[in-house]
Amino acid sequence: MKVVIAGSFGCKNIGDDAMLVTLIEAFIREYRETLELLVLSADPEDTRRRCGLSETIETINVAGLLAAHKNDLARVNGAKHIIRRLSGSLRQKRVVQRLRDFDLFVVSGGGTINTRGKPYGTITRTHYFSSLARAAGLPLCLSGHTIGPLGLRPEDDQLARQIIESASVISVRDHGLSRRYVDMLGGYSGIWLEGIDDAYYLTSEKHPDAEASIAGVSLNRYTTRTPEQIACLASAVASLLDRFAGVDLFGHIPEDLPKAFQVKDFCKHSLRERVRVVDTAGWSPQQLHSYVSSLKFVVAARYHAAVFASALSVPYIGLTATHYSLMKKIGFMQQIGDLDHLLTPSESAQPILIDEHITRRMQSGPGVPPERVVDPYVALLKAVRSL
Repeated sequence: MKVVIAGSFGCKNIGDDAMLVTLIEAFIREYRETLELLVLSADPEDTRRRCGLSETIETINVAGLLAAHKNDLARVNGAKHIIRRLSGSLRQKRVVQRLRDFDLFVVSGGGTINTRGKPYGTITRTHYFSSLARAAGLPLCLSGHTIGPLGLRPEDDQLARQIIESASVISVRDHGLSRRYVDMLGGYSGIWLEGIDDAYYLTSEKHPDAEASIAGVSLNRYTTRTPEQIACLASAVASLLDRFAGVDLFGHIPEDLPKAFQVKDFCKHSLRERVRVVDTAGWSPQQLHSYVSSLKFVVAARYHAAVFASALSVPYIGLTATHYSLMKKIGFMQQIGDLDHLLTPSESAQPILIDEHITRRMQSGPGVPPERVVDPYVALLKAVRSL
């Protein structure tokens, strides 16, 4: 079996890299010595190092091709003629020719098929990969995606429709939430799978600080945009320090680090020495996973912080700041019985409610035990075998 895997790799997002690690492990378990892998990344060297790719796994740098595709889409205000223009550059021709030697094209999630930010945003990445699969004549499998929000910008809906129509298999990480947007765009007749996030089954070694009484607050740019939001997180830190010896502030991407500095600076003077900023730049998914296992509680603004905490049976609550982040966390937390511990964007901006949720979570038991969660790759690999 010869498989191409693409996604948001090389973007220095530990959550996306975790999905790549578990996806590769699933294919290795299924096909073993008959498997040949090719990974498309915007930074192959970074992806190799973070994800521990073996020397037998080939990589191709697609950073320039992704940028050119995005510019093309913006220039023509749509994707009508993109497929025909895919063979326009020598570099593109070489990539397509290489891919024709393979049997399957898999695009890993998570959330790029949606409307977020400026026109022709992250959705162009998945659109490029789906166009590439079509140009190479390969069946396309979308693995571990969140589809939506959509219906907000016609050009994004057009790209989303083309991605969906190109796929032979679509695996999403929620039940019903993504499907409503797919149906809104005209439906889907291929193999449709719904399950847990791919990274839920990541494994790691025990962290050396596992016995420390430390809680963690994961950060992202959406929950730290305004002084009021930063002050709210500083209040959450104070609430945790009433219960634990210290609090760590951490993120998943390099841009989260200065946000952690801001939150620490907003904390009361008397508390700051008990607050530590953890720089995760350069960490592998397994390193972050192991680190989360050492925490006694997690306030999770980052989606995969919630996924890791749940899989490791670490008590946590989920914060949100946008409809997209709310939708992602609903999709995950609903499946594991933790929906009562998810705060909406308006609730996430109220320190009193965050404190109440921390208290309630510490008093309640965990959600669905990890051993009772169905491995998403079982159904995915069965679908792949049927192609």
